[in-house]
Amino acid sequence: MNIWNRNQRLQQIQQLNPITDHSLIGRLVAGYEFPWDITRALELAVNNSPLSSIEL
Repeated sequence: MNIWNRNQRLQQIQQLNPITDHSLIGRLVAGYEFPWDITRALELAVNNSPLSSIEL
């Protein structure tokens, strides 16, 4: 991971308004700081959902 990009994202997040930009902050943190974790969590959520047992 490039430290420069990480510092730029941190500065971008610090300039956002937590009240109005909370979803963007969450996406930036989740997507760039924890991409592997988020991918695994989404896989578990989809595989354990009631829709995953429906045959097409």
